[in-house]
Amino acid sequence: MHATAYLKQPSAKPCGPMVVLYGSENYLRHRVFEVVSEQVVGSNPDDEMSVVRFPGKTTDFLSPAKKSVLLLMVSSWPSNTKLAKSVAKEGLDLDCSPLKPADLLRWIPEQTRSVHKREIARDAAQLLIELVGAELTQIEQELAKLATFVGEQGSIGAEDVRKLVGGWKAETTWGMLDAIRDGNVDLALHLLDKLLTEGEHPLKLLGGINFTFRPLAAATESARQGLSLKESLIQAGVKPFIAGVSESYLRRLGRPRAELLYRRLLEVDTGLKGKSSLPDRVQMEQLVLQLAGKL
Repeated sequence: MHATAYLKQPSAKPCGPMVVLYGSENYLRHRVFEVVSEQVVGSNPDDEMSVVRFPGKTTDFLSPAKKSVLLLMVSSWPSNTKLAKSVAKEGLDLDCSPLKPADLLRWIPEQTRSVHKREIARDAAQLLIELVGAELTQIEQELAKLATFVGEQGSIGAEDVRKLVGGWKAETTWGMLDAIRDGNVDLALHLLDKLLTEGEHPLKLLGGINFTFRPLAAATESARQGLSLKESLIQAGVKPFIAGVSESYLRRLGRPRAELLYRRLLEVDTGLKGKSSLPDRVQMEQLVLQLAGKL
């Protein structure tokens, strides 16, 4: 069972005499430890008389006392071992591996609702992932800030994420994207240079670019199937208040170049991950020029 499923309703799955946590997602490991500890010893899991910790490298043998629970944190847990089969019958083994993209996109609204008593729009959750990555501790920290930021408004939108998450680098990234869309290539390249010089990772920048330009690529494809460009943009998730400038951008870019948007984004994604021999900066500069219709 994945830890996220267990955490939704821990009382429905008794922990038994042994609990095993495996996988590298530290946020999930920590949360399960808190929940299991509270179930076993009450609301003070840090009480030295209630919880005893053993370092794995120096502990030779463990034999849990009656009425106690042994919790193991391991990096891997092959299911075909005798111990794993025994735990599966009498205890609880929980997968704390990182969430896949689709699962992460479901987890963020659930976490926002259950922990922070707020709602978050799907596009806001997608943008949050693009900006901070898939590490749950960092996502949770940003959700806490966003929940406080929106206050009684109760709903977190993409604009809230854009304003609050990422600081000046995020704002500079949006400025770069606006400059690309508006055809101001000199400004776009200047802002890209500023971001790269200050240490912003190209793949993180690409996340913001994907968030903005993938819907435009999807709209181009829908328009090929007969929908009007404006209808295609709305269907692709482009907000009405920027649909006009997005439509103007695509018309300025021209259909041949617009139909290459997906390919351009994919090429840079794989290139930055090692497929291209070009320096990262050169790949990003080329992408800016391509998106602006200058290359």
